[in-house]
Amino acid sequence: MNVQDEIIKELQDMHSPLATASRLMPYAVPGRYFENLAPVLIANMEDASVTTGKENVFSIPGNYFDQLPGQILATIRTEESIAAFPEHIPYENPENYFDALPATILHKARHEKAGAFIIKWQQAIRWAAAAILVLGVAFGAYKFFTPAPLDATKALAELPEETIREYLVQNIDDFDTELILNNLNTDKDIRSATGLDNEDIIQYLNETGWNAQTDVN
Repeated sequence: MNVQDEIIKELQDMHSPLATASRLMPYAVPGRYFENLAPVLIANMEDASVTTGKENVFSIPGNYFDQLPGQILATIRTEESIAAFPEHIPYENPENYFDALPATILHKARHEKAGAFIIKWQQAIRWAAAAILVLGVAFGAYKFFTPAPLDATKALAELPEETIREYLVQNIDDFDTELILNNLNTDKDIRSATGLDNEDIIQYLNETGWNAQTDVN
């Protein structure tokens, strides 16, 4: 086995893609390329010098050189004024500043957290007060626009006695006879339901506190 085969085998053992690569050069140089290279370069340089314009592509601002000495002098004076500054630092740190710095930062952080907590509680109280106010207004509006339920007992108590007596006389036939009989006070007042008339009802009302006399229609 020659050296070439050993190299290929070693590349195959390493699973290298170079083991399958062709040994032939994939690129080709034209014939007499290097012999003609120098004349070609010279010709290209001559063509570039011919086509390049003779005018300067850069321009200088007006009175540039007239103002240049003054600008240089101003720059020097600025540097001199900077050099006149004192070399020592004009500010001083308090004694043990950096030693106490961690504790100071921690104290400020705790104070800011406590302040933020108080602000949140204040905001919560404001929101709660606003919610209570809205609920109160809504409840008041509901009570205002919703009519109260009619209390029959209260409405009946506000009617005059004369009005109630006249209603009973005119509508005696519509009442429950058995209910009326059960509310009579004495046995002598109990009669047959078929024999109950307006005079019986009026007599019962007079005996239980209705003293006014009412004509029977």
